[in-house]
Amino acid sequence: MAEKVFTIPQSTNGVSHLPQARRSERSAMPLREFVAGAENQLLTQAQLTVTSDWSRFNPLFIHGVSGIGKTHLLHCLLAAARQTYPRLSDIFVTGADYARAVAEAIDVDSLGELRENHCAADMIVIDGLHQIASKTAAQRELIRTLDYALQHDLQVIVASLRGLDEISELHPELVSRLSGGLVLPLAAPEAEARKAIVHRLAASQAITLGDHELQEIVRQPVVGVTTVTDLLSAINQRSCFDKLGESRTPQAARDNALTVKRIVKSAAKNFRMTVRDLVGSSRKRTAIRARAACVYLARTLLNLSFQKIGQQLGNRDHTTALHSFRRAELLIVEDPCFQRAVQEITKSLTDP
Repeated sequence: MAEKVFTIPQSTNGVSHLPQARRSERSAMPLREFVAGAENQLLTQAQLTVTSDWSRFNPLFIHGVSGIGKTHLLHCLLAAARQTYPRLSDIFVTGADYARAVAEAIDVDSLGELRENHCAADMIVIDGLHQIASKTAAQRELIRTLDYALQHDLQVIVASLRGLDEISELHPELVSRLSGGLVLPLAAPEAEARKAIVHRLAASQAITLGDHELQEIVRQPVVGVTTVTDLLSAINQRSCFDKLGESRTPQAARDNALTVKRIVKSAAKNFRMTVRDLVGSSRKRTAIRARAACVYLARTLLNLSFQKIGQQLGNRDHTTALHSFRRAELLIVEDPCFQRAVQEITKSLTDP
């Protein structure tokens, strides 16, 4: 594995002194490094261009599907640059926030000040190019920034859900600038990298996995297991069931005639709310968390499609159900109370 898998660390000595605002930008991913295999070998060039071979490829354009780890990778590259250059001045911003900042600067006639801030940085990282696809002013400013960067050795890294040829709303000049550097299509991790990722994620969550369990999670054919996000979900699912007992597994749940209706009823009881409020349109925090728990359990215990889950949760569409599932994944990692609620609901549903 060591010969095929490499890492780009996120946790470095060079970021410990940063102010809280900057530290808060770090990825929520529990891994402290980006793990990649031969399928993403070009990332070694991205690492070099922000460390020992500064600005060799400029700009860097990284694209890949949701959940594959783009934001985490950006934070790791930024940490590598900060470690190598302790006095580095950098800007990390989402595409939406970049577009908003440009629009606000135009409204208050402070575009010059915004440009000065950008030009004063050594490195600019924009996470979400697709978010400015319909923002003409933001695209013009980004073109201007890229031109300045190439002339003054300012490194720019841009990430996107879609490739340059898949975003029809982009200005041709912006496409030309971004394609002139290094374009990195981020591939889903293959077997060796998935194994390394699962091993590290399990360790970060204090989950003990035997060789058989490790291989089972890496090989399982569940939709989306090739993404880092779904690998984390698989580990959390296994951990949850292990804590509840050997008999309380997805198969045991199905054998126990489990339905979405029962999941909703149990979740409503656990979160102390009515079923009507849970499946309704309430945007209260409790209702949102309860729905997330329902989607997560319907998906992991019953293996239903997000479309079917959404239909049975107030006739919501599959995208809404997917977002709830992603929210639940993060809450299980970050919120012990939510994790405990999911475990309690699972126990009530899968008890003989």
